[in-house]
Amino acid sequence: MSLEKLINKKTEQIGTNTLEYALDGVGFRGISYIGNLPYKLILFSKDVGNYPREKTQKYISSYVAESGLENVTVRIGHNRILKDTIKLFKDKKLKNISLLGRIFLGIPATLIGGLFSKLTRADYYNPFTRTAVIYSDVPAIAIHELAHAKDYQNIESPSLYSLLRYTGIGTLYQELKASIMAHKYIKTKDKKEKTWRYLAPALATYVLFS
Repeated sequence: MSLEKLINKKTEQIGTNTLEYALDGVGFRGISYIGNLPYKLILFSKDVGNYPREKTQKYISSYVAESGLENVTVRIGHNRILKDTIKLFKDKKLKNISLLGRIFLGIPATLIGGLFSKLTRADYYNPFTRTAVIYSDVPAIAIHELAHAKDYQNIESPSLYSLLRYTGIGTLYQELKASIMAHKYIKTKDKKEKTWRYLAPALATYVLFS
């Protein structure tokens, strides 16, 4: 089955949150599947970087509906770098982020982080645009990224909190917190679902490079 046939809906609105289902262009997809190979090897799973299918999509929808997320965009299977860069300055819902934060932190996070994600099919959360990009067909990874959104939502200064990621301890704190949140949520749904099988090695990479 082609990837195009897996996409049976374009958008899904859950409260103030928007879930968008799409694919990157063919050229980017070809490059990104090669760029994603290290992630597949590290996590030892073919589902890493693959398009999120029905099971993962259900986890995403249920978490967004039940966790109290607000004004978050979830891009499933794709990334829109230019659109999100414009969103930094057009979206009034981002007014709690200072202009300096959007210029000096938001633009690099969106352009550089977005391009890296697009070229490697790496899942990530951008706190400056409130956008989660989910490429992997792994519930634990998907909910981990959405847990970052939930974590940032309770922070008065997203820019300062984001700066913590430039410190080793700050990065580990945020990643561990999101992993624990994802683990607890998924286990309430299915005690047999594997979470730390993916989250532990992913967290280990942050330990090694922090």
